[in-house]
Amino acid sequence: MTRDELLQRIDTGQPLEALTLDELELGGLELGGLQFVECRLHRCDFTGADLRQNRFIGCTLDECRFDDARLDDLTLIDCRIQGGRWRTGPFQRLTAIGSHWRAIDWRHLEGTDLSFVEGSLEAMDLRGARIEKLVVSQVKTGAIDLRGARIARSAWLEEDLRALRLGDTQLTETVFSACDLRALDLRGNSFTDVQFMNCRLDGADLRGVHWTRPNFTQASLRDVRAAEARLLHALFLRADLAGADLRGAGLRQSIWQEAQATGVRCSGADLHQANFTSADLRGAHLDGCDLTYADFSHANLAGADLRGARVPRANLHRADLTDTLHDGLDAALGDDPERLAAEEWKPDH
Repeated sequence: MTRDELLQRIDTGQPLEALTLDELELGGLELGGLQFVECRLHRCDFTGADLRQNRFIGCTLDECRFDDARLDDLTLIDCRIQGGRWRTGPFQRLTAIGSHWRAIDWRHLEGTDLSFVEGSLEAMDLRGARIEKLVVSQVKTGAIDLRGARIARSAWLEEDLRALRLGDTQLTETVFSACDLRALDLRGNSFTDVQFMNCRLDGADLRGVHWTRPNFTQASLRDVRAAEARLLHALFLRADLAGADLRGAGLRQSIWQEAQATGVRCSGADLHQANFTSADLRGAHLDGCDLTYADFSHANLAGADLRGARVPRANLHRADLTDTLHDGLDAALGDDPERLAAEEWKPDH
């Protein structure tokens, strides 16, 4: 179909279904509010075109160009998008459902609300992107390059992100839920209020990162490398940190309740006011740590190394200290009789 034939069809209100559009120059045109169904678009140029409120359903977009196009409220359902450039100006609301994206040049994208549900994202270049809100749910993800990107709010749900590329990436108010981030290099990025709930981060590299309020609830962090990391107010609730390397880390006011942290290496870490209630710390390396006001109530410290640690007012109520190595715990607090009585109280029958 030629350019003139397409425009005539649009002017007369004919349906845009099962069309083949090959190398059409459509730049700068007013094409908003249209619906393309099962069309094949090959190397079409939409540079500067107005595509607001367009819907593409069951279409193939191959090597098309959307530079500076207006894409507000664009919807793609069950589409295949291969290659092409999408270096658009600022836009709002792009929704892709069941669509497959591959080798897209989206560098320096500026978007307000992007949502990808099901489908796939592979070889996506989002370097330097500025995104206000991003949702990626149940999508098969391949290599996604987010180096230099700034994402204000995002949610990644049940994704395999082991091919994610990060570097000087800023994420705030981000949720990774049940995602696979194993062995990922997370160094050199700025994360604030990022949650990794139920994620797998085994063997990930967090050495030297400076993050604020990371949430690792029920995450697997086995053998993670985080020496000298600064994880202010980190939450490790019921997380698995067996064998993790946190030597020299800044972990003030972190929460480790019911964490599985056997053999964790925290030598020299700042654990001031950390909460280890009911944590499994068997064989943990806590030597040289600042444990001032730390709470080890009901924690298992059997075989742990506390030599050289500072323990003023550390709470050892009902902690298991079997074979623990230490230089003396006189500055710490032992069992609290009143608390013990309350814990053991049972109502009369």
